[in-house]
Amino acid sequence: SERFSNVQWDLNGWSLLTLSPQVALRFGERGGLNGHGTLTWRGGVQAHDLVLSAPAAWVLERLPQRPPFPLDVAGRLQLNVTEFTQGQPWCDRLYGVLDWVGAEANTPAGQLDLADPSAKLRCQQGKLVAELHQSSEQVSVNGKLELQAHRQYLFQGFLKPGPELPEQMRQGLPFLGQPDSQGRYPLRQQGRL
Repeated sequence: SERFSNVQWDLNGWSLLTLSPQVALRFGERGGLNGHGTLTWRGGVQAHDLVLSAPAAWVLERLPQRPPFPLDVAGRLQLNVTEFTQGQPWCDRLYGVLDWVGAEANTPAGQLDLADPSAKLRCQQGKLVAELHQSSEQVSVNGKLELQAHRQYLFQGFLKPGPELPEQMRQGLPFLGQPDSQGRYPLRQQGRL
């Protein structure tokens, strides 16, 4: 669990009269997670105009599953949620975008410039869905991540090498399978968080 300093919150007194407490929240740590938004309790958590921002390296250190190889990342992740309503197993409503600004990844096979990947977030039959789009001169990745019940996840998509992909990485592409007629390699990963 994380502890935050510099937490500021403002309870809307009128919201207590409707039995739907509403809190405007702002918090942050230099070099860590920063955020602000409005949270409401109506039999479950609702969020509006929620913005969370953190260095990509800070997020990578806290992932439940780390990549099976050394990986350093640069850039900043920013989550903008216009609206979220809690549901089963995850959500009833979700409209948001996750951006990775200045994205870079340093791997044993070389450095990747990922440009600015973006994921559109939504709720589909209670599942949290992220549609990923990323494109640079080195590589493009498009796909869909579903966070299902019991913390199960499924990612399906495609990777397409670009003209500037480092040769050492290009040599590893056959491990992904056979490319399709558009030169895209299939990606599929599933497991439990």
